[in-house]
Amino acid sequence: MQAIISFASTFRNGSKFVFGNVYDSDYKDRTHDRAETSLDIQYMVLMGSGIPTDYISSLSNYDGFLIDFFVQLALLEKDKSNVVPLLYSISYGADEVEVGSIFISICDNHFMIMNLTGKTVFITSGDSGTSSFDTKYLPPQTYFNRFNRAYPDISLVAHQYQIKLLGNNDIFFDGTSASSSALAGFVSLVVDQRLRLGKKSQDLLNPLLYSIAVRYPAAFYDVTTGNITCNTSPTCCRYGFIAEKQ
Repeated sequence: MQAIISFASTFRNGSKFVFGNVYDSDYKDRTHDRAETSLDIQYMVLMGSGIPTDYISSLSNYDGFLIDFFVQLALLEKDKSNVVPLLYSISYGADEVEVGSIFISICDNHFMIMNLTGKTVFITSGDSGTSSFDTKYLPPQTYFNRFNRAYPDISLVAHQYQIKLLGNNDIFFDGTSASSSALAGFVSLVVDQRLRLGKKSQDLLNPLLYSIAVRYPAAFYDVTTGNITCNTSPTCCRYGFIAEKQ
């Protein structure tokens, strides 16, 4: 908590941050200042100033964490006295080839259920762009699903996010773990205003984003230049995706 207070006084002095509940299966030492946790919480809390922000810790530290998350969410909703969060940011991912089609189907169905019940979910899209391997695999197309969408609907710049760790130590991070939480905090302000006006928490967010882009083109910046041939490695590769206007 001291790190959050220090972060708030540095970047949003006078802002109102509300740290809510901790729902957990394995987060035994709640005073332990974890970097990933601090990164997500600090930006989500401060971007969504005044909005209660809960933290849900998963039992599994590998691919099964999403199943544990869905179970915890179901238990929260079962108790009608709980105030169930309406907006979520998930900063972890898994490789589809390792988890299997059944796991993917379960996750897809539960995310759709969350969306249809008024919840909005932001998920990271990778820390350094699309991952690659240094060895060719044959046939290569079996290791890449070219039929899925390969880009997010919206993202914030994910470079040089400064957080406070262990009290007042400055640490810098790159990656969409940071930008996903920051964007989620921003959108939580929109959801809060809708509730104050007596409206539903949020209809499907994607159509709203694209309608705003049409009506107010200056609201977003299209990524039309750049590439991922270097990422964070000391040397660059001649292969990689190059941004261009579609």
